[in-house]
Amino acid sequence: RSWDYPSASCMKPDNYGNVWIGNCSGLLMRINGTTLQTDIVDLGIDVRLYTFVGGIDFLPSGNIIAAAFSEGMYEIDRNSLSVKKIDIRKDDWEQCITRSVFIPSSLKTDRNGDVWIGTVANGLLKYETGSGTLRPVPGTSCNDICSIEEDLQGHLWVSTQFGLCEYDHTVGKFINW
Repeated sequence: RSWDYPSASCMKPDNYGNVWIGNCSGLLMRINGTTLQTDIVDLGIDVRLYTFVGGIDFLPSGNIIAAAFSEGMYEIDRNSLSVKKIDIRKDDWEQCITRSVFIPSSLKTDRNGDVWIGTVANGLLKYETGSGTLRPVPGTSCNDICSIEEDLQGHLWVSTQFGLCEYDHTVGKFINW
């Protein structure tokens, strides 16, 4: 089976049998793994602007978090598919996005429910869901992040254009391999 969904930019399966796919126009598509029915979720980004969804992950509630180029982050209710733009304080954005614009490349929600955001040119960011704070996390071998995963000990593994980095959350430092 195939779906007519142009320019897929990222995808992620959820724990409910669905696959979520982002694209290069600020849309998400949900494919129901049982019925294969599709739903399109419009993030509400002006279609005249260039954007793409650079990362998708899931919050502890089961809702979806998506990050879009130059536009920010959005929370999507997994049942109603309603969209809410996540309000990030302007000074947090300015502290985190020091080069170019927000170019998300990967999202990872950790075991505490915080969201780690890999970017192109601006390194690794952490969105603390409890406080709504966004902050840079320095120490990776390169500011171009490719992917983020968490191991069983809660350490984050961050791949960059220059190599692999392990973030030890117990001491708040990176080991660059």
